[in-house]
Amino acid sequence: MKKILLLLALFFTVCVSVEAQKDETVFGRKGISVTGVWGGYMHNISTFQDDFSVSRNGFFVFELNKKVLVGWDGLNAQFSDNNLGTLDLNSNGLTLGYSPWAHKAFHPVFNIYAGRGNITNEEILDNINVFQPSVTMEFNVFRWMKIGVDGGYRIITESNLTGLSDQELSGPYAGLKLKFGWSWD
Repeated sequence: MKKILLLLALFFTVCVSVEAQKDETVFGRKGISVTGVWGGYMHNISTFQDDFSVSRNGFFVFELNKKVLVGWDGLNAQFSDNNLGTLDLNSNGLTLGYSPWAHKAFHPVFNIYAGRGNITNEEILDNINVFQPSVTMEFNVFRWMKIGVDGGYRIITESNLTGLSDQELSGPYAGLKLKFGWSWD
């Protein structure tokens, strides 16, 4: 009887170890997996020609492996120029984020946004590229809600506006971000 129990114990030990050694794949067990979905908006204050402007962002991201965020971001800002009048900046593009300690109540999120957009008013249509690196200090208020303070630099390229350079359109910004969604295991 002792030999049968020993053989059964050995058999189950081998079966468990064989099961635990499945192949890892990129999309599957221990590979890349979707662990959450988030969306929200952000209000920013940014500089423009020694003045301030308010902008709004809306975003939607997938959370991968509890740390990486991949999704879409839309940007809308309005500012004034003495020669060109009131200008609207609109941009849509890819947003990427990395949050190594998202499980902590207070944690950083490193973001990069890159998109194509335009600057318009009644007479002007100028196509531009927008690149925006930033850092967000985020608070987990509830499991489904996060609040963040965001700061970064908006870089605008390929502008053809007369009297305004890319450097004058680019500048630092700071904002408040509200994020809603869910993260699962």
